[in-house]
Amino acid sequence: MILLRLVTLCITVVSFGKPALSEPSKPNIVFVLVDDLGFNDFSWRSSDLQNAWPNVNNLVKQGVRIDEYYTHALCTPTRTAFMTGRMPLRQGLQNGVLTPYERWGVPLSERTLAEKMKAVGYQAYGVGKWHLGYYNNASTPLQRGFDRFYGYYNGLEDHFTHKIDGYLDLVDDGHVDASRLNQYSGHLFSEKVESIINDHKESFPEKPMFLYYALQNVHEPLQAPAEYTDSSACAHILNPLRRVYCGMARAVDSAIGNLTQHLEARFEDDVLLVISGDNGGLPMAGGNNFPLRGQKTELWEGGVRNNALLYSRTLIPSTLRGTLYTGGFVHVMDWHATFLELAGASNLAGLPTDGFNVWPAIMQNSSSPRTEVALNIDPCTGLPPFTSNCNFTIGGYAQAAYRQGDYKLLLGVHYDIVIPVLDGASNASAEVEWYGIPAASGGVKFNKAAGLKDGLGQTSWLFNLRDDPSERHNLYDTHPETVRQIKAKIDALAKEEIFACGSLCPVDKSAQRQASKLGVLIPWVPPNDEALS
Repeated sequence: MILLRLVTLCITVVSFGKPALSEPSKPNIVFVLVDDLGFNDFSWRSSDLQNAWPNVNNLVKQGVRIDEYYTHALCTPTRTAFMTGRMPLRQGLQNGVLTPYERWGVPLSERTLAEKMKAVGYQAYGVGKWHLGYYNNASTPLQRGFDRFYGYYNGLEDHFTHKIDGYLDLVDDGHVDASRLNQYSGHLFSEKVESIINDHKESFPEKPMFLYYALQNVHEPLQAPAEYTDSSACAHILNPLRRVYCGMARAVDSAIGNLTQHLEARFEDDVLLVISGDNGGLPMAGGNNFPLRGQKTELWEGGVRNNALLYSRTLIPSTLRGTLYTGGFVHVMDWHATFLELAGASNLAGLPTDGFNVWPAIMQNSSSPRTEVALNIDPCTGLPPFTSNCNFTIGGYAQAAYRQGDYKLLLGVHYDIVIPVLDGASNASAEVEWYGIPAASGGVKFNKAAGLKDGLGQTSWLFNLRDDPSERHNLYDTHPETVRQIKAKIDALAKEEIFACGSLCPVDKSAQRQASKLGVLIPWVPPNDEALS
């Protein structure tokens, strides 16, 4: 039980305004997505960064934590699951992430969460990172249900220049914003959120608000103002990568503190806030998922099991504040169904969704409606550049992971380890192997002989996560019936997936030519040439 509590993750729920009452018909809903937040990087879960989260730590005391919370292993798939409520394999977005010159995105046949919320009277706002396609205007946030959007179309931008691949990627309601050079993205997005909250209350005082706040922190490049890295929360950390990462986390906490302050000041009615990571941390960029195995991009728990916090001052009974929800697991796409139910929009027409409304279960601490989840089914292996060993036959796949109850089956998944926290060590002895991080940066070291006993060539795995949340004891050969049952579900779902464009899409040279000519990344496909929509 102690080990389980060390590796399980949480969500906190809190609201602003009136004393706790039953759910209103249309609460204001705010979803904060923290980029590349590792399992061991957030607030109460972290072994070394807890002091970087003073504002979140205060929210935790008033919220409900979720014991087991899942996302996908990368940015684009998680955002797709949340925004559509459907598995990314249904959109061809299950492989890798979208890159700047790909003629692809969330299919226009999908109705986004913003579109659905808007249909029942909400004003919908987006701030931060989109990363769901922008090759044509129809794929951009303002055409996908958002009334306003400020931020990046892509991922991996410099936090100060707002450029990726040398080109500016910052838009304000569809217009390029070239006026923010050397302004830190965390500060910039926080300022815009404050402005949107104030404008909403002035212009639409009778309408509920849906705010999608997708921060770029703590995603690489590792950049943070000195006010955060030199703060008492981070100055003690010896490893240089981890210290900057801590500063980026501190910036996120500051942004969340600013957000909650303005929500409380401007809203007397119900507000529901959910804070979530989007995938596991990346150790070579300062993140950490200890004691879970693996990292971002991978289907090990360290890549897909994450943190979340839900906060509301009026929607949660006092008896639940500060408690841990232990009724089962929750997936990021379940927020789609949950928010629609709270907004009175669950009966809208559209494609069938894969998520569940988890609100009643959390509020009653009863069994979760989710008992299984496909963590991914990918036609290619998960190793960068995400295009190796592909299987494009109908129903074929190169790797997959599926959790059913306590058991998790992984197929075609390559070996990884439980990676320790970056500790500043710079010397390796003969029996210690450096893993993935240059020694000059402090590195990560592990004793291979004393570590996991599974063979490096093994790619088929079965774990009982209730007993073994760190995925140390492979049961694949001893539980053939469990393997057969779960594999049958993977095989059936694989027949439903569509071609995974993602990292497999060829570079559209017309996009590169436009970026080179204009110096910015904006849609390039005209309306009469949108065959991939």
